[in-house]
Formats: sequence, structure tokens, C-alpha cells
Amino acid sequence: MIRRDRRFALLIGLGLLVVGLLGGVLATLWLRPAGPSSVVVADRIVPRTVAAQDDSLAPAMFPDLAQLNVRFRQVANAARSAVVFVEVESRAAHFEWLRHFRGEGRQFEVPQQSIGSGVIISSDGYVLTNHHVVQDAGAVSVTLSDRRQYEVEVVGIDRATDLAVLRIKNATGLPAIALGDSDGLEVGEWVLAVGNPFRLRSTVTAGIVSALGREVNIIDDAFSVEDFIQTDAAINPGNSGGALVNLRGELVGIATAIATEGGSYEGYGFAVPSNLALRVATDLISGGRVERGFLGVSIADVSPRQAARLGLDRVGGVLVRGVPEGSVAYRAGLRVGDVITHVGARPVDATNELQSAILRYRPGDEVPLVVRRRGAEQRVVVALISPDDPAYSAWFEQREAPGIVIPDGIPEHGDVLVPDGWGVGLRELGSEARTAFGLEDGAYVAYVERGSVADFAGLPRDVVVLGIEGVEVTSAQEATYTLEALAGREPVLLRVRRRDGTTAFYEVTPPAR
Repeated sequence: MIRRDRRFALLIGLGLLVVGLLGGVLATLWLRPAGPSSVVVADRIVPRTVAAQDDSLAPAMFPDLAQLNVRFRQVANAARSAVVFVEVESRAAHFEWLRHFRGEGRQFEVPQQSIGSGVIISSDGYVLTNHHVVQDAGAVSVTLSDRRQYEVEVVGIDRATDLAVLRIKNATGLPAIALGDSDGLEVGEWVLAVGNPFRLRSTVTAGIVSALGREVNIIDDAFSVEDFIQTDAAINPGNSGGALVNLRGELVGIATAIATEGGSYEGYGFAVPSNLALRVATDLISGGRVERGFLGVSIADVSPRQAARLGLDRVGGVLVRGVPEGSVAYRAGLRVGDVITHVGARPVDATNELQSAILRYRPGDEVPLVVRRRGAEQRVVVALISPDDPAYSAWFEQREAPGIVIPDGIPEHGDVLVPDGWGVGLRELGSEARTAFGLEDGAYVAYVERGSVADFAGLPRDVVVLGIEGVEVTSAQEATYTLEALAGREPVLLRVRRRDGTTAFYEVTPPAR
């Protein structure tokens, strides 16, 4: 009996020991932190710790990669059918010399041929491309992805946006691309570029939208509008005029340029937004030229210092630097110092964005603007003017007047004072200047030196400085002393009066001491 009891007790003890060991192992596994193990989420490997900490990596947030692959193929096939290969025989004559045995030469013309891409935007044969693709074009032909080839006519060109419209004559049932809303694009969104780089026809590359509203100063035109979509989808020579499409297969841009030092793709491509391109194309198709509306004011980007001075809660919007008195913009209530933040519902944070937004309208259209004035928000409705309007012509000529070293604006005698390092010549107001500008006090700008800090800021000659950093200027001598005292400091804001009575601001970076 005693022996049985001992055996029974031993069995119970061993059982309790096993239970304790199992409990310890389970507790250790339960309480220890997650290690570097991984879980498979939608065919990609994600560290367990990341998946646990970042809800955006949860399995439901990842599309099935096989479905995404199918979508890429569908979009690529649809876009390729609507993108054409453009071949251009230029009218420009190129000359070569043939040397004869006696050393004599003969000159002859060799037609230059260029290539590019285009996008079919209507089933009856209208094709959107770049102006630089068909510039100086003689014969132009296009080849579709199915190798059908057509001669085309150039319907119209627009140098300001580097766009052109072609037409395949007597065409019907062509594969037109679906049109998208480029205003809805966001940075990080997937896009495909479709074109014919290096004569490699119907090439498709993929990337994302890298930035929006880029201005890269490549369009050489007085009315140029650059509001490019930047993408890292590979774009190369021959892609110009091709399509940039979203994953819905919609056209969101016309591939136009690359940023490169070697002549080929280095990671940065630029496309004209589809909304802007289609606005231009509509006018070219209907009338052969683009009907542009203008505010008729001078504008500038807002600097951080100006934003603080103007009471803005952020650096953004577009500063109104000049408004001709009596103009439609002035009568509508727009004033110098206003900061335009919206055109309609569209926000604008740079001059090129404002120009692009205004280009969506035509002369005579009433455009609602949201402006900030002395820290308060106001709404102004301006009827756009035509570039043929005399008020606009006068303003544009003055805006484009170069800074030159010719002190002959007001033919009066008197010493010209030159603040050290600023590159301007200032003179006291004489009777003729007072009459011309309707002023009693100020400092007349007799000349602006090319390449100077004043010239770089855009300050013109033949204006009168009224204020420096918010302080009224009564004489050339006072202005000279003030400018020399501000050398080596932060950018200085000058308020000036033009001959037409308009006031403008110029922010000048002072010379180093």
C-alpha cells in the first residue's frame, strides 16, 4: 500500500513537472518580442514588425499584383493604338559641298528629317503633338501602331505651349485616346509614357508623377506658359508629342521635354497637362489660333519675406506687382500688393500656375479670383482682355523693356547719384519728371546697369522710386543713402511709379558689403 502510494505520488510529481515546463515554454513564446521573421502579403514579403506597426501595409491595402499586371497591359495596349509615329521632312535647307577633281564645289539641298510622336484625340483624325516636332515642316506623315501610314496636314501651332494639331485627312474610326483630367493628378501616382524614342516605335515606359507645376524655361516665346507634369517614366528624343496616361488609360499629359546633360533620359521628363493641351487644341481646331485672355497686370512669385510682410499665413499665391489705373483689372478691384491664391476653385502658388489657369479662359470671360489683402480674403471678378487691347499692349511693352545703360529718359540736367554696388543711377525730380509722373517727391531711375542686382530683379529705368522697405523716399539723395545703408542685408523691397501711373514692387537682393 505504501509502495503504491509512493508510485502514485511520483507519477503526480512528474506530471506537474511536465505541465510546468510546457507552461514556461508557452509563456516565453507568448511574451517575447517579434523577431525579424516575415509574412507574405499579397505576393510581397513584408517584415512582421512593419506590418504590425503600419496599418497602410495591411493585406487589404495591397492590390493583387497579378491584377495590377493585367491593368498595366490593358492600359499600355490601349494607349499604344492611339499614339502615332510622326515623321517630318523640314523645309529648312541644308547645304553640303561636293568636291570635284579640279577642287570646284557645288551646293545642293538636303531635306532634314525629324521624328516624334503624336496622340490621336478624335476618331476623325485629329492628332495632338509638340510644335517643336513639326517646326518648319514640309511633308508630314504619321504611322499607326498597326503600320497604317497617312500623310497629314498641320492644322495649327501654338509656340507659347509648344503644342500643335495635325489632321489625318478623310479619316474615320481611328483609335482615339480616352481624355483624362490632369487637374486631378497627384504626386506619386502611377503613369505610363507611350511614344517612339530613338525610332523604337510604340515604346511604353512606367513611372510616377514626380512633381506638378514645373517651370523649366525651355519655351522661347514672349507668351510662354510652362506648367509641366514631371515624371520619372523614361522619356527620350522621339517621345516628344507622345502620351502620358494614368492607370485608367486616360491621357493626362503630352510628353514634351527632358532635363539632361547628356542628351538622353536621366530621370526627369516633363509633359504638358492634358487640360491645358486640350484647351489649346480646341482653339487650333476651331480657328487655327489660340484665343488668349489676359488679366493685364504684372505679377511675381511670393518670397518668404514678402509673405511675412503681407500678413500671409504661408508662402504661396502670386503677388500683383502692377495694375494700370483705369484698366479692367483695376476697375474690378485688383490692387498692387494683392496676392492671388485661387483662380476659380483652382489654387495657384506660382506665376506659371496662374498663367496656366488663366489660359483656360478666353478674352471677355469673367474670371473669379480669390485674393489676400492686408491679411483678409477677398473675391474679385475680372473680365479678361485680349492681347490686342491697347492697355495690355502698353503694359506688355513696358514689362519687356530691357534694363540698359542709357540715362536719357527725362532730358534734364543734374547729377546722377549711383549707390555703391546697386547698379542704378538716381536723379532728383525736375519739372519735366514731376509733370510726366504726376509727383512732387521721389528718386528718378535714370539708368539700370546690365547684369547688376537691380537688373536681375527686373527693375526698369524711367521710373520713380517712391519707397524703400516701406519708408517713403523724397529725394534721390535720400534713396542713395538708404540703399547704401542696406547693403549686405536681406532683400530690399522697392516701390516705384511708372509713367502710366501704375505702382509696382521690386525685390532687390543687396550687394555684398
